[in-house]
Amino acid sequence: MHLRSLVRNVVLCSLAAGAAISTPSHGAGTVVCWGNNNFGKCDVPADLGPCIQVAGGGTFSAAIRVDGAVACWGSNANGQCAVPADLGPCIDIATGGSFAIALDDNGTVVCWGNNEAGQCEVPEDLGPCIDVDAGAAHAVALRSDGSVVCWGLNDFGQCDVPADLGPCIQVAAGALFTIVVKADGTLGCWGGSGPHDVPELPNPCVQADGGNTFAVALTDDGTITCWGDNAQGQCAVPGDLGPCLGMASGSFHMVAIQADGTIVCWGANGTGQCDVPADLGPCLQV
Repeated sequence: MHLRSLVRNVVLCSLAAGAAISTPSHGAGTVVCWGNNNFGKCDVPADLGPCIQVAGGGTFSAAIRVDGAVACWGSNANGQCAVPADLGPCIDIATGGSFAIALDDNGTVVCWGNNEAGQCEVPEDLGPCIDVDAGAAHAVALRSDGSVVCWGLNDFGQCDVPADLGPCIQVAAGALFTIVVKADGTLGCWGGSGPHDVPELPNPCVQADGGNTFAVALTDDGTITCWGDNAQGQCAVPGDLGPCLGMASGSFHMVAIQADGTIVCWGANGTGQCDVPADLGPCLQV
């Protein structure tokens, strides 16, 4: 449930489910958070420094610094902010309900935090990976050969990877479902409380993400399409939204970066998660 940003030494804008971003107006790579601040997950550490990626979980936030080191803040009730001391430089991170999953620069997957459903028990035969994401209590990883592996809570079939899935280029997780971008630009989606009826997309998909009970896709022409539960307006894509470079979903809201670098949010706004700071400024890289 996060937008990946792996560009170093540039002005960086990175979105997460907790709407944490870094912007030119605050300094290159600076992380800024707004919205629900339960457990202090929007209280960015003063000494965090420039970052290359951020991710927002239900109770905590995480970031990868420019040197690859991981930092977490917010609730640590389940050890989700206790970054392993031996964790090497990372290139990708995702946050679930109360656990984290990271991908180091060797392709090794590491998980920590709440393990009640086995979501932190990385399969021994997983092998090198190129992408990871986290649902409420399950994890998904994309191997270097394009195959997908899921583990953790499977009460709704979110870990039952279809046998005929084929190679993929990106993986994402909703709360209780999994969604992937296949190598041919089409989507696969499985699990419970999930938007399984994927709409026909106008162009090949380049990114997918999942919220609580809705999903979103970004096609190669910059078009964003949302489907599933729309009770909070999270699937009501603004009619004047221009071509986008990237997007991310929260539980019940959406965030997108338009081609001109501006940020647009829609959906639930009960805790200000769609109130983009007025001084944010344009984002130049995702």
